[in-house]
Amino acid sequence: MFLRRAWYVAGVSTEVGSIPLYRQIIGDHVVLFRGALGVAQALSAICPHRGQNLALGTVVNGTLQCPWHGWTWNGEGRCVAIPSQPASKPIPDAVRIDRYPLVEQHGLLWIWMDPAHNPESVPRRIELLEAPGSRRRYEKPACARGGWMNHIENTLNGAHLSFVHTRSMGPNLPTLVGEESVSLKEDMSGFEASQSDNARACSAGSELNIINAGPMKWLSRFAGIVPVKKRTSHFYLPGVTVVHQEFENGKTESLIGAVTPATAELTWFFLGSVRTRGLSILGDALQRRFMKHLLAEDVGICETPLTNGPFGHPKPLNVGADVKMLAFRRLYARALQAEDQPIPWPH
Repeated sequence: MFLRRAWYVAGVSTEVGSIPLYRQIIGDHVVLFRGALGVAQALSAICPHRGQNLALGTVVNGTLQCPWHGWTWNGEGRCVAIPSQPASKPIPDAVRIDRYPLVEQHGLLWIWMDPAHNPESVPRRIELLEAPGSRRRYEKPACARGGWMNHIENTLNGAHLSFVHTRSMGPNLPTLVGEESVSLKEDMSGFEASQSDNARACSAGSELNIINAGPMKWLSRFAGIVPVKKRTSHFYLPGVTVVHQEFENGKTESLIGAVTPATAELTWFFLGSVRTRGLSILGDALQRRFMKHLLAEDVGICETPLTNGPFGHPKPLNVGADVKMLAFRRLYARALQAEDQPIPWPH
Protein backbone atom coordinates (compact mmCIF):
# COMPACT_ATOMS: atom_id res chain seq x y z
CA MET A 1 0.00 0.00 0.00
CA PHE A 2 2.73 2.48 1.00
CA LEU A 3 6.26 2.82 -0.31
CA ARG A 4 8.69 0.61 1.58
CA ARG A 5 12.01 1.56 0.05
CA ALA A 6 11.91 5.17 1.18
CA TRP A 7 13.11 7.46 3.97
CA TYR A 8 10.25 8.61 6.20
CA VAL A 9 10.41 11.08 9.07
CA ALA A 10 9.97 8.99 12.21
CA GLY A 11 10.37 11.68 14.84
CA VAL A 12 12.08 14.79 16.09
CA SER A 13 15.59 14.26 17.48
CA THR A 14 14.69 15.74 20.87
CA GLU A 15 11.93 13.16 21.36
CA VAL A 16 14.41 10.32 21.77
CA GLY A 17 16.47 10.24 24.93
CA SER A 18 16.97 7.75 27.76
CA ILE A 19 13.39 6.44 27.48
CA PRO A 20 12.39 4.32 24.43
CA LEU A 21 9.83 5.87 22.08
CA TYR A 22 7.09 3.88 20.33
CA ARG A 23 6.02 4.74 16.78
CA GLN A 24 3.79 2.97 14.31
CA ILE A 25 4.95 3.70 10.76
CA ILE A 26 3.23 2.34 7.63
CA GLY A 27 1.72 -0.31 9.89
CA ASP A 28 4.99 -1.49 11.44
CA HIS A 29 5.53 -1.34 15.22
CA VAL A 30 8.84 0.47 15.78
CA VAL A 31 10.82 1.44 18.87
CA LEU A 32 13.31 4.31 18.80
CA PHE A 33 16.04 4.63 21.43
CA ARG A 34 19.58 5.88 21.87
CA GLY A 35 22.18 3.15 22.07
CA ALA A 36 25.91 3.28 22.62
CA LEU A 37 27.41 6.80 22.40
CA GLY A 38 23.91 8.27 22.17
CA VAL A 39 23.35 7.16 18.57
CA ALA A 40 19.65 6.85 17.71
CA GLN A 41 18.50 3.34 16.75
CA ALA A 42 15.27 1.86 15.39
CA LEU A 43 14.13 -1.73 15.91
CA SER A 44 10.94 -3.72 15.61
CA ALA A 45 8.99 -3.06 18.80
CA ILE A 46 7.69 -6.64 18.96
CA CYS A 47 9.72 -8.94 21.23
CA PRO A 48 9.73 -12.35 19.47
CA HIS A 49 9.65 -14.22 22.79
CA ARG A 50 6.01 -13.41 23.65
CA GLY A 51 5.20 -10.32 21.60
CA GLN A 52 5.70 -7.66 24.28
CA ASN A 53 6.10 -3.98 23.32
CA LEU A 54 9.81 -3.25 23.62
CA ALA A 55 9.10 0.48 23.79
CA LEU A 56 7.88 -0.19 27.35
CA GLY A 57 11.30 -1.56 28.20
CA THR A 58 14.50 0.01 29.49
CA VAL A 59 17.74 1.14 27.88
CA VAL A 60 20.57 -0.66 29.70
CA ASN A 61 24.15 0.17 28.73
CA GLY A 62 23.10 1.08 25.21
CA THR A 63 20.90 -2.00 24.75
CA LEU A 64 17.12 -2.40 24.95
CA GLN A 65 15.69 -4.69 27.61
CA CYS A 66 12.20 -6.17 27.31
CA PRO A 67 9.96 -5.27 30.29
CA TRP A 68 8.39 -8.75 30.51
CA HIS A 69 11.19 -11.32 30.67
CA GLY A 70 14.30 -9.19 30.27
CA TRP A 71 15.44 -10.35 26.85
CA THR A 72 17.92 -7.73 25.73
CA TRP A 73 18.64 -6.43 22.22
CA ASN A 74 21.49 -4.41 20.82
CA GLY A 75 21.20 -1.70 18.16
CA GLU A 76 21.71 -4.26 15.38
CA GLY A 77 18.64 -6.20 16.51
CA ARG A 78 20.57 -9.14 17.94
CA CYS A 79 19.59 -10.70 21.26
CA VAL A 80 22.53 -10.34 23.67
CA ALA A 81 20.97 -11.54 26.95
CA ILE A 82 18.27 -13.94 28.15
CA PRO A 83 18.26 -13.65 31.96
CA SER A 84 16.28 -16.86 32.51
CA GLN A 85 19.05 -19.07 31.16
CA PRO A 86 22.70 -19.42 32.22
CA ALA A 87 25.01 -16.74 30.83
CA SER A 88 27.27 -19.58 29.65
CA LYS A 89 24.60 -20.83 27.26
CA PRO A 90 25.16 -19.23 23.85
CA ILE A 91 22.35 -17.34 22.16
CA PRO A 92 22.03 -18.32 18.49
CA ASP A 93 22.92 -15.49 16.14
CA ALA A 94 19.58 -16.05 14.39
CA VAL A 95 17.70 -14.73 17.44
CA ARG A 96 17.12 -11.28 16.01
CA ILE A 97 14.50 -8.66 15.40
CA ASP A 98 14.23 -6.30 12.45
CA ARG A 99 16.53 -3.30 12.49
CA TYR A 100 15.50 -0.21 10.53
CA PRO A 101 18.30 2.06 9.26
CA LEU A 102 17.97 5.43 10.98
CA VAL A 103 19.67 8.74 10.17
CA GLU A 104 19.61 11.89 12.28
CA GLN A 105 19.54 14.98 10.07
CA HIS A 106 18.06 18.50 10.22
CA GLY A 107 16.88 17.80 13.78
CA LEU A 108 14.72 14.93 12.51
CA LEU A 109 14.97 11.13 12.59
CA TRP A 110 14.72 9.59 9.11
CA ILE A 111 13.85 5.90 8.96
CA TRP A 112 14.23 3.44 6.07
CA MET A 113 11.13 1.24 6.16
CA ASP A 114 12.43 -1.82 4.31
CA PRO A 115 14.63 -3.71 6.80
CA ALA A 116 15.09 -6.54 4.29
CA HIS A 117 16.91 -4.27 1.82
CA ASN A 118 19.69 -1.87 2.69
CA PRO A 119 19.09 1.70 1.47
CA GLU A 120 20.81 2.64 -1.76
CA SER A 121 21.41 6.17 -0.51
CA VAL A 122 21.11 8.32 2.61
CA PRO A 123 18.26 10.82 3.08
CA ARG A 124 18.56 13.82 0.80
CA ARG A 125 20.17 16.81 2.50
CA ILE A 126 17.81 19.77 2.30
CA GLU A 127 20.05 22.83 2.15
CA LEU A 128 17.10 25.14 2.84
CA LEU A 129 17.02 23.69 6.36
CA GLU A 130 20.68 24.56 6.96
CA ALA A 131 20.59 28.36 6.49
CA PRO A 132 23.56 30.02 8.28
CA GLY A 133 22.54 31.94 11.37
CA SER A 134 19.07 30.39 11.41
CA ARG A 135 16.89 29.32 14.29
CA ARG A 136 15.08 25.99 14.12
CA ARG A 137 11.87 24.93 15.82
CA TYR A 138 9.68 21.83 15.66
CA GLU A 139 6.21 21.45 17.08
CA LYS A 140 5.20 18.36 19.04
CA PRO A 141 4.36 15.72 16.40
CA ALA A 142 0.65 15.10 15.84
CA CYS A 143 -0.85 11.66 15.22
CA ALA A 144 -3.98 12.66 13.33
CA ARG A 145 -7.04 10.75 12.23
CA GLY A 146 -7.49 10.30 8.53
CA GLY A 147 -5.59 8.96 5.58
CA TRP A 148 -2.12 10.01 4.54
CA MET A 149 -3.13 11.34 1.12
CA ASN A 150 -5.40 14.10 2.41
CA HIS A 151 -2.73 15.26 4.86
CA ILE A 152 0.05 15.39 2.30
CA GLU A 153 -2.01 17.05 -0.42
CA ASN A 154 -3.04 19.69 2.10
CA THR A 155 0.62 20.70 2.49
CA LEU A 156 0.88 21.14 -1.28
CA ASN A 157 -2.27 23.10 -2.09
CA GLY A 158 -2.30 26.86 -1.46
CA ALA A 159 -6.04 27.11 -2.11
CA HIS A 160 -6.81 26.16 1.50
CA LEU A 161 -4.84 28.98 3.11
CA SER A 162 -7.52 31.69 3.05
CA PHE A 163 -10.21 29.29 4.33
CA VAL A 164 -8.35 27.18 6.90
CA HIS A 165 -5.62 29.43 8.30
CA THR A 166 -7.66 32.42 9.37
CA ARG A 167 -6.15 32.37 12.85
CA SER A 168 -2.53 31.60 12.02
CA MET A 169 -2.29 33.82 8.93
CA GLY A 170 -5.15 36.22 9.48
CA PRO A 171 -8.47 36.80 7.68
CA ASN A 172 -9.10 38.20 4.23
CA LEU A 173 -6.27 36.47 2.40
CA PRO A 174 -6.82 36.38 -1.39
CA THR A 175 -8.57 33.22 -2.53
CA LEU A 176 -7.10 33.22 -6.04
CA VAL A 177 -4.20 30.83 -6.65
CA GLY A 178 -1.96 32.05 -9.44
CA GLU A 179 -0.47 29.76 -12.04
CA GLU A 180 2.52 27.76 -10.82
CA SER A 181 5.29 26.09 -12.77
CA VAL A 182 6.46 22.68 -11.54
CA SER A 183 9.96 21.37 -12.24
CA LEU A 184 10.59 17.68 -11.56
CA LYS A 185 13.95 16.59 -10.15
CA GLU A 186 16.11 14.58 -12.55
CA ASP A 187 15.96 11.48 -10.36
CA MET A 188 12.15 11.84 -10.03
CA SER A 189 12.44 12.06 -6.23
CA GLY A 190 10.52 15.32 -5.94
CA PHE A 191 9.88 18.68 -7.52
CA GLU A 192 10.13 22.46 -7.11
CA ALA A 193 7.21 24.80 -7.77
CA SER A 194 7.12 28.57 -8.08
CA GLN A 195 4.90 31.38 -9.32
CA SER A 196 5.63 34.26 -11.64
CA ASP A 197 5.79 37.73 -10.10
CA ASN A 198 2.40 38.65 -11.57
CA ALA A 199 0.73 35.46 -10.35
CA ARG A 200 2.26 35.82 -6.90
CA ALA A 201 1.00 39.37 -6.50
CA CYS A 202 -2.67 38.32 -6.57
CA SER A 203 -2.41 34.79 -5.27
CA ALA A 204 -3.67 33.19 -2.07
CA GLY A 205 -1.03 33.56 0.62
CA SER A 206 0.65 36.49 -1.16
CA GLU A 207 0.74 38.30 2.19
CA LEU A 208 1.72 35.18 4.12
CA ASN A 209 3.38 36.28 7.33
CA ILE A 210 3.25 35.55 11.03
CA ILE A 211 -0.25 36.79 11.88
CA ASN A 212 -0.98 39.37 9.21
CA ALA A 213 -4.08 40.92 10.76
CA GLY A 214 -5.17 42.95 13.76
CA PRO A 215 -2.82 43.66 16.68
CA MET A 216 -0.53 40.77 15.70
CA LYS A 217 0.28 42.58 12.45
CA TRP A 218 1.83 45.48 14.35
CA LEU A 219 3.69 43.20 16.74
CA SER A 220 5.08 41.37 13.70
CA ARG A 221 6.33 44.62 12.17
CA PHE A 222 7.89 45.62 15.52
CA ALA A 223 9.71 42.29 15.58
CA GLY A 224 11.20 43.04 12.15
CA ILE A 225 8.92 40.67 10.24
CA VAL A 226 8.14 42.09 6.80
CA PRO A 227 6.12 40.92 3.77
CA VAL A 228 7.17 38.06 1.51
CA LYS A 229 9.19 38.85 -1.60
CA LYS A 230 9.43 35.35 -3.11
CA ARG A 231 8.13 31.90 -2.29
CA THR A 232 8.99 28.44 -3.64
CA SER A 233 7.65 25.01 -2.72
CA HIS A 234 9.88 21.94 -2.63
CA PHE A 235 8.59 18.38 -2.37
CA TYR A 236 10.61 15.25 -1.57
CA LEU A 237 9.26 11.71 -1.79
CA PRO A 238 7.62 10.07 0.01
CA GLY A 239 6.05 12.93 1.99
CA VAL A 240 8.11 16.03 2.83
CA THR A 241 7.15 19.55 1.74
CA VAL A 242 9.31 22.62 2.34
CA VAL A 243 7.88 26.09 1.67
CA HIS A 244 10.76 28.56 1.39
CA GLN A 245 10.09 32.27 1.75
CA GLU A 246 12.38 35.20 1.09
CA PHE A 247 11.38 38.52 2.66
CA GLU A 248 11.82 42.10 1.59
CA ASN A 249 14.61 42.64 4.14
CA GLY A 250 16.66 39.68 2.84
CA LYS A 251 15.71 37.34 5.69
CA THR A 252 14.31 33.85 5.04
CA GLU A 253 12.10 31.17 6.48
CA SER A 254 11.57 27.55 5.49
CA LEU A 255 8.50 25.74 6.78
CA ILE A 256 8.76 21.95 6.69
CA GLY A 257 5.74 19.68 6.78
CA ALA A 258 6.61 15.98 6.92
CA VAL A 259 3.73 13.54 6.57
CA THR A 260 4.27 9.89 7.51
CA PRO A 261 1.59 7.16 7.45
CA ALA A 262 1.09 5.45 10.79
CA THR A 263 -1.63 3.10 9.56
CA ALA A 264 -4.29 3.27 6.87
CA GLU A 265 -6.40 5.38 9.27
CA LEU A 266 -3.78 7.41 11.19
CA THR A 267 -1.10 9.82 10.01
CA TRP A 268 1.93 11.43 11.64
CA PHE A 269 2.41 15.12 10.91
CA PHE A 270 5.70 16.85 11.74
CA LEU A 271 5.81 20.65 11.45
CA GLY A 272 8.95 22.74 11.75
CA SER A 273 10.56 26.00 10.71
CA VAL A 274 14.07 27.23 10.01
CA ARG A 275 14.25 31.01 9.92
CA THR A 276 16.64 33.94 9.91
CA ARG A 277 13.89 36.51 10.43
CA GLY A 278 12.51 37.75 13.75
CA LEU A 279 15.34 36.35 15.88
CA SER A 280 14.29 38.02 19.12
CA ILE A 281 12.22 37.19 22.18
CA LEU A 282 9.19 38.76 20.53
CA GLY A 283 9.93 37.03 17.22
CA ASP A 284 10.21 33.68 18.98
CA ALA A 285 6.90 34.21 20.77
CA LEU A 286 5.15 35.12 17.51
CA GLN A 287 6.65 32.06 15.80
CA ARG A 288 5.43 29.75 18.57
CA ARG A 289 1.92 31.18 18.30
CA PHE A 290 1.94 30.96 14.51
CA MET A 291 3.09 27.35 14.38
CA LYS A 292 0.77 26.20 17.16
CA HIS A 293 -2.27 27.50 15.28
CA LEU A 294 -0.95 26.39 11.89
CA LEU A 295 -0.60 22.79 13.08
CA ALA A 296 -3.99 22.74 14.79
CA GLU A 297 -5.73 24.16 11.70
CA ASP A 298 -4.10 21.70 9.29
CA VAL A 299 -4.75 18.66 11.46
CA GLY A 300 -8.31 19.74 12.18
CA ILE A 301 -9.33 20.16 8.54
CA CYS A 302 -7.65 16.92 7.43
CA GLU A 303 -9.50 14.84 10.02
CA THR A 304 -12.97 15.77 8.75
CA PRO A 305 -13.38 14.65 5.08
CA LEU A 306 -16.10 12.04 4.65
CA THR A 307 -13.87 10.09 2.24
CA ASN A 308 -10.74 9.87 4.35
CA GLY A 309 -9.13 6.56 3.46
CA PRO A 310 -5.37 6.15 3.08
CA PHE A 311 -5.45 7.61 -0.44
CA GLY A 312 -8.15 10.24 -0.03
CA HIS A 313 -11.20 10.81 -2.18
CA PRO A 314 -11.52 7.97 -4.73
CA LYS A 315 -12.60 10.17 -7.65
CA PRO A 316 -11.18 13.66 -7.13
CA LEU A 317 -11.95 16.56 -9.47
CA ASN A 318 -8.95 18.74 -10.26
CA VAL A 319 -8.40 22.37 -11.23
CA GLY A 320 -5.34 24.49 -11.98
CA ALA A 321 -4.56 25.06 -8.29
CA ASP A 322 -4.04 21.30 -7.89
CA VAL A 323 -0.97 21.14 -10.12
CA LYS A 324 1.41 20.27 -7.26
CA MET A 325 -0.89 17.53 -5.98
CA LEU A 326 -1.05 16.01 -9.45
CA ALA A 327 2.75 16.12 -9.72
CA PHE A 328 3.00 14.35 -6.37
CA ARG A 329 0.58 11.64 -7.51
CA ARG A 330 2.60 11.03 -10.69
CA LEU A 331 5.85 10.69 -8.77
CA TYR A 332 4.35 8.47 -6.09
CA ALA A 333 2.67 6.22 -8.66
CA ARG A 334 5.99 5.83 -10.47
CA ALA A 335 7.72 4.88 -7.20
CA LEU A 336 4.99 2.35 -6.36
CA GLN A 337 5.42 0.72 -9.76
CA ALA A 338 9.17 0.44 -9.12
CA GLU A 339 8.29 -1.64 -6.05
CA ASP A 340 5.75 -3.72 -8.04
CA GLN A 341 2.90 -2.27 -6.04
CA PRO A 342 -0.46 -1.33 -7.58
CA ILE A 343 -1.51 2.31 -7.94
CA PRO A 344 -4.43 2.70 -5.49
CA TRP A 345 -6.27 5.52 -7.28
CA PRO A 346 -7.77 5.98 -10.78
CA HIS A 347 -5.10 6.82 -13.34
